[in-house]
Amino acid sequence: MLFFYTLGEIEEKEKNIDKAVFYYKKSVQTSTVNPSQKALSYLKLGEINFEMTNYPIAQAYYDSTLTTLPNDHPNYKNIVARQKTLDNLVSYLKTIKREDSLQRFAKMSDAEKAAMVEKIIKKMEEDEERAREEKERLLANAQSVGSNTNLAADPNLPMGNQNTFYFYNQNTISFGIADFGKKWGNRKNEDNWRRSNKALTIDDPNANNSTDPNKDPKDKTANKDPKKTKEYYLKNLPVTDSLLKVSNDKIIEAFYLLGTTYKEDLSNNKKSIAAFEELNSVIVRINIY
Repeated sequence: MLFFYTLGEIEEKEKNIDKAVFYYKKSVQTSTVNPSQKALSYLKLGEINFEMTNYPIAQAYYDSTLTTLPNDHPNYKNIVARQKTLDNLVSYLKTIKREDSLQRFAKMSDAEKAAMVEKIIKKMEEDEERAREEKERLLANAQSVGSNTNLAADPNLPMGNQNTFYFYNQNTISFGIADFGKKWGNRKNEDNWRRSNKALTIDDPNANNSTDPNKDPKDKTANKDPKKTKEYYLKNLPVTDSLLKVSNDKIIEAFYLLGTTYKEDLSNNKKSIAAFEELNSVIVRINIY
């Protein structure tokens, strides 16, 4: 039996979805003493975006779900399986985007490259500053709570009051730490802790951020973050035929796996066809050039 919706019914359905998303996000933001509720809100947001085929957004919500969802949840294994599928899909999308960006970057003039690198570094520094301010705010809150720990241990307080305040509950503190790690990553308490990868990045597996004992400690460039140097973004670019072939092979493989994942794991034939058509166009372009 086929069902047909009027334009008004479709608009009403979209409004209801938007309203549901709003309240689930509000639940995530305000849930501090009920981690199970927070996990279920993340899960619903993931499911909504999954049904809308917003797979990268769904992947982020499923990832957040598993940071708080108890492993005895009746559907835990299926949630983990879906999250792994979405993880793979997002990794293929990132590979395509990264290699395409590197190829376009390699074709730029020297002046254009310099301007792009300057823009990337500026964005990175702005992100670091925001992260620093956020960390200082969180630390200030934690120190404020720490100075009042005697209140949590006061036997004269009613039992209910000892557990309702967010920072008096060890479980909620743990989830707060997990949320911070989710947002900023696992970072040491040190200078430049807030490093992040934004926009165009070139991962160098051989990069070593440790201090060279042979370098002059007065040299201000000795401990400079390599991701804030022009050289970091200019090395390993696909500027030769052999490097360009390696980059193209990565794109081809990613598109093939993307199309296969859409079809076999997500049963989305429309997106699968689109991915394979894009793969064919990439192959034609490579053969032309």
